Amino acid sequence: ALAAGLNRPELQDVDLRLAKTAVGDETGIALGCALGGCGQLTKVFFSLEGTALTDQGGNALAAGLNRPELQDVDLRLAKTAVGDETGIALGCALGGCGQLTKVFFSLEGTALTDQGGNALAAGLN
Repeated sequence: ALAAGLNRPELQDVDLRLAKTAVGDETGIALGCALGGCGQLTKVFFSLEGTALTDQGGNALAAGLNRPELQDVDLRLAKTAVGDETGIALGCALGGCGQLTKVFFSLEGTALTDQGGNALAAGLN
């Protein structure tokens, strides 16, 4: 229900703080889908540190960030179970953000390795 409420075409700025809650992949998937309906979204802040998120939810969330109008992304996934699949998905998503001017990712304490880190870095080019 929370994610469904974000599916608004006129929404420009999303600030969602769910750190240290019991949310997981279902929420990540729902948030990613909801972002798809936000046609004017320019800024996203998601705090999901210490949640039960894994690559399944991380991939879906990353797909929702593939928005050409997005300018500012702050995604905090520290101390979750996301890994290389999420890093690769985030790198791909960044490639679709043609107006991106600011990025902050917090991924410490995750399962990310060089494979996902390299893909993430490539998306910033």
